[in-house]
Amino acid sequence: MGDVNAYLHRSRDELVLPTFLVIGAMKAGTTSMWRYLGAHPQVFVSSRKELHFFTHDRLDLHRYASWFEGAAGALAVGEASSSYTTYPGCKNVPARIARILPQARLIYIVREPIERMRSHYLHRVALGRERRPIRAALLEDPTYLETSRYAS
Repeated sequence: MGDVNAYLHRSRDELVLPTFLVIGAMKAGTTSMWRYLGAHPQVFVSSRKELHFFTHDRLDLHRYASWFEGAAGALAVGEASSSYTTYPGCKNVPARIARILPQARLIYIVREPIERMRSHYLHRVALGRERRPIRAALLEDPTYLETSRYAS
């Protein structure tokens, strides 16, 4: 974390980091929100969705900041990563966000849990990662339910 401390102690004028994060469960609409915000002329979003920066133990802030280099003059700067809400799969994400982006706004996207689980299942089927009937998959794989537990 020495790199983090050195980077955070630079002048605020040298840093271009997000002022907001779009978070939420997969298949809840985070991609749509990222696109809508990116279409606004005063908003800058990373060119790639799902940077997953805060899910890692080793934080390379120089690399992370490179995603926002073109943001000069934007009123809001952000990124979207649904992985930031995948507790317990990704631990310590809230603490990392609070440490690096203490003033950032969080836009938490949720969806009716059963519909989200159905969409998650269909997504996996389309990718060839799920072959079981939906009833068996939802009952046997805790990931479907855990992803819909928004309070976690």
